[in-house]
Amino acid sequence: MGVLLSFTALVVDVGMLYLTRTRLFNATDAAALAGVQALPEDPQEAERLAREFAWRNGAPEGRVNVAISEDKHAILVATSKKVGLGFARVFGVSTAEVRARSKALVGPINSMRGVAPFGVERQAFEYGEQYVLKYGAGQLEGQRHGNFGALALGGTGAGNYRRNIVEGY
Repeated sequence: MGVLLSFTALVVDVGMLYLTRTRLFNATDAAALAGVQALPEDPQEAERLAREFAWRNGAPEGRVNVAISEDKHAILVATSKKVGLGFARVFGVSTAEVRARSKALVGPINSMRGVAPFGVERQAFEYGEQYVLKYGAGQLEGQRHGNFGALALGGTGAGNYRRNIVEGY
């Protein structure tokens, strides 16, 4: 019976800890990515966004720590949550604390792999609206040649464009 309870505690309680950890990491990842978008220009807005996105994604309110680097090019979001354990109580362990932290940086791209040749022009976007990413020849007034809105990664031409879509650049 002791062995059965031990395995039950392991499966149920460790599974619950793993699920909580995954959810917390999702929350801190979302928060760091949201916050870093305001850096380096507005560190206060970066912190506000990070906290908001952490809470929206399930991080416990009041348990989210946000730190911004001195050069205002990095944001670190950390959180923790106490998880009540069920079967492990038999062995005297009733709670465990799960922690997660994520960091995002502002900086140039050093390398890339698998990038698709799609770009979006800077414009005001509305949710639910459809936007054209690549125009056909002659669809834009005055244009008869070129990539027509596609990114020319590694060269031009339809064959290169097709390869970049399928394989990435």
